[in-house]
Amino acid sequence: LLIRVNSMKKVFRYIMTAVLSFGMTSCDKIFDNLEGDLSKMTAENLLSSEAGLKGLLANLYTNIPMGAFDSGDNSTFFANSSRQRPSYGAGGINSWWSYSNMRSINKFIEALDSAVAKGIITEDNYNTYMGEALFIRAYCYFGGVTAYGGMPIVETSLDDKYDGKENAGLYIPRSTQKDTYDWIIAQLDEAANLLPEVNNGGNMRANKYSALGLQTRVALQAASISKYWSRKELNPAYVAVARDLTKMKPEDADAYYAKVVEAAGKIINSGKYSLFGGTAPASIEAAKQSLIDLFQSYQFTEGLFGRSYNSGSATTGNGIQTRGPAQHVDGYLVGTGAATLNIVDEYDYYASATDRKVAGRQVITRNSGGEDYYLDNEYFENEGTLTFDQYKRYPTVDAPFKLKDARFQAWFFYPGTQYANT
Repeated sequence: LLIRVNSMKKVFRYIMTAVLSFGMTSCDKIFDNLEGDLSKMTAENLLSSEAGLKGLLANLYTNIPMGAFDSGDNSTFFANSSRQRPSYGAGGINSWWSYSNMRSINKFIEALDSAVAKGIITEDNYNTYMGEALFIRAYCYFGGVTAYGGMPIVETSLDDKYDGKENAGLYIPRSTQKDTYDWIIAQLDEAANLLPEVNNGGNMRANKYSALGLQTRVALQAASISKYWSRKELNPAYVAVARDLTKMKPEDADAYYAKVVEAAGKIINSGKYSLFGGTAPASIEAAKQSLIDLFQSYQFTEGLFGRSYNSGSATTGNGIQTRGPAQHVDGYLVGTGAATLNIVDEYDYYASATDRKVAGRQVITRNSGGEDYYLDNEYFENEGTLTFDQYKRYPTVDAPFKLKDARFQAWFFYPGTQYANT
């Protein structure tokens, strides 16, 4: 599935005249075999060919709340200051509770039933598209239940419920958090049963194991929340709390954990996936290189599902010039990210270059071993009274980091780092 962000003009014509609320993404290759004047497409055009259906499906993929390599992560529920205004997807959906997005998914599902009845798509393709739609809908609900707890579960477009008066059919009550998790897990069971082991549409589209992989995440989260539910303190003043809509039960944890094991077992036993590298690296340098290769030479044998930002290619830039430390960037760009010492101290030291036994964590700066201090204005005067021989001396500028965890060495800029020919 090609998700292009560099050819919006052509697709903009499609958007302006489509009468359904399926927002379009720049996926022009999908429409190459459509006939007629593409500047005047209607909903009927989109739903009368498999190419049109693929275009709608492309949009659904775009709005999956993945957030990988996206500055929008700053506004997800992981960011305390912006809990209510997340933004995800190229389409800029601004809520985990996006029922315009749900309507698009449900309209697509309804369109599939009509398409297979008319012979527009084969039964096999119907199963694949339906499995993808259920996978995407489950993914969106997973984002919602994580952020808000129990959700209103909507499985139809609800277009027939709008009467222009009280519209009572549009008001669907929230399900409990448990019922929402159970529904998502059931949706992924159905998706996994419908999806093929290999999606002929390409590696960047969901298959059976993508659905099972997502199911392990959903079930594991439900299990953890259930097991430790008694540790949560919720404000009973909230209506949802008072009605037990948010409640999970510790006695349900084992069943969720069993679902995790079941889904993961199917992936492992398929023999289609394996960890990158296969065997443990023999040295820190080998481990470091393996981590670099993992990202620079992407392997579909490890990736169950991912998003591409580069016309279906699995590789792309990740904004390192603007998000890296200031020492690295050049030109007019300004680096905005750098590691703090407390993060550096979280990475273990190895006993030697080939011995992975843990040998401490803190970067040592003093011969006395005392590292719990800060150089604030008041203390700085005292710090200046230390003699030169009281500081630990290293033979080279990179020596304090040579035996750090390979992940640190692969992912951090530190004195002496070699990166981008510098």
